Amino acid sequence: MHCLLFLSELVNDTFQVCILINFMLSSLAICFLLFQICLSGPEMFLKYILFLSANLLQVWIVCYYGNKLSDSSFNVSQACYNQRWYNADLKYKKLLLVIMIRAQKSTILKPPTFQPTSRELFKDILTMSYRFFCVLNTISVYISQACYNQQWYNADIKYKKLLLIIMVRAQKAATIKPPSFKPTSCELFKDILIMSYRFFCVLNTILNGKM
Repeated sequence: MHCLLFLSELVNDTFQVCILINFMLSSLAICFLLFQICLSGPEMFLKYILFLSANLLQVWIVCYYGNKLSDSSFNVSQACYNQRWYNADLKYKKLLLVIMIRAQKSTILKPPTFQPTSRELFKDILTMSYRFFCVLNTISVYISQACYNQQWYNADIKYKKLLLIIMVRAQKAATIKPPSFKPTSCELFKDILIMSYRFFCVLNTILNGKM
């Protein structure tokens, strides 16, 4: 029991920051993928859908097993009670009592500043991504039209030039681009997979060489 608790705490301490970064980046990726799907043509639609599914899947896996860990931890107390403890000796009963008391506090996987990983957290991440998408989509769709619909004809030449620059820039879709990387896209996803596979091959070769 103590080993399992220690292992769960070790996993939580080791991966909580990674999970937080994963959730934040996935939320942004889902938002911008939805935006790109709205702007892209039929030839890119399937690629963006597959990329979006991959992002949703990685978030869902963490939330699903985090929820399963919490439920399993909570059910330990019930499992202890449902066995034939009344036929056991006093030492065994005391041990079961300690386990049941500890099991009242569920073991959870919790990233910093977030609620514990669960189906509720998955729903909240989707909601947050959709809200970002709505804001981005509204701004990007209407910015050029908003410039044109104002009384630009009454403005001076400098203001008209500025509006023209904004309208021309608004024709190009907004993208998110990490430093020293290409913009987030299906191609970047493919490159990340290739790079990860190469690292895996190197590590696997090193480990096999040591063995």
